[in-house]
Amino acid sequence: MNGKTKRNWAFFIAFAMYFTFYFLAGRWFVLPYYYIMALIALSTLGEKIWRKFNSVRPLRLRQEMERLHPLINEVYMAAYQYKPDINRSIKLYIQEDMSINAFAFGKRTIVLTRGIIQMMDDECLKGIIAHEFGHNCNGDTVAELFIAITNLSLSATVLFWGKIKKKFDAQKQSLFLFIFKIIYDLNYYSCKSLQGLFELILIPARRSSEYEADKFALNIGYGAELNRALLELYGITFSKPEGLKEQLRATHPHITKRIERLEKFV
Repeated sequence: MNGKTKRNWAFFIAFAMYFTFYFLAGRWFVLPYYYIMALIALSTLGEKIWRKFNSVRPLRLRQEMERLHPLINEVYMAAYQYKPDINRSIKLYIQEDMSINAFAFGKRTIVLTRGIIQMMDDECLKGIIAHEFGHNCNGDTVAELFIAITNLSLSATVLFWGKIKKKFDAQKQSLFLFIFKIIYDLNYYSCKSLQGLFELILIPARRSSEYEADKFALNIGYGAELNRALLELYGITFSKPEGLKEQLRATHPHITKRIERLEKFV
């Protein structure tokens, strides 16, 4: 199954919608800016910017390097044997956050939080790292970084119109202000709606990418480790049953669904 092709169609649609929005907004001024943002997103500079934005750092402490370097090197070799065209510059970074999380973005970055490093044993971390390698090899990380950085300009537009809207709301009403308030409201809610629509389109792709990354970990020999890591996460987290709204907006499939799929093979 070519999961990469089936899954990433949503990112192509989102790209086309962003492109159309910026083209209509101002082809001579905004569109060149969009091109610049897109080029940055696909460069090493964009990845560095996003690492700064997410407050991640390289391994520094001796105990970090002695423990984590062998883990990522082992998983990398397994991933390389399965997919020889894997990027050879992938590095492991740490986010100074005690939440239990791991993520990857761009072409070279895999991140573990301090929380997950302290909670998980080495075998579970191998499963988590294998999952993140899956995102990288499947093209999810580049697509997500591209969408995230190019989306910054739309977020800035929403913020700009929001501030203008607040100023008009605070002014005494007059016919002139009333007309311009309508114009500003239309722009603000249009941008806000577009932003929400873009995110909505990507939700199915993001859910599918989690299953595909789990499958990648299984294929390179770390399915059991990942399954145990997910079971540990499920054991320490509790969430009330999600309503329809939460289910529709969730970017990840429920952890029990991921465990169920893995348990069929491990």
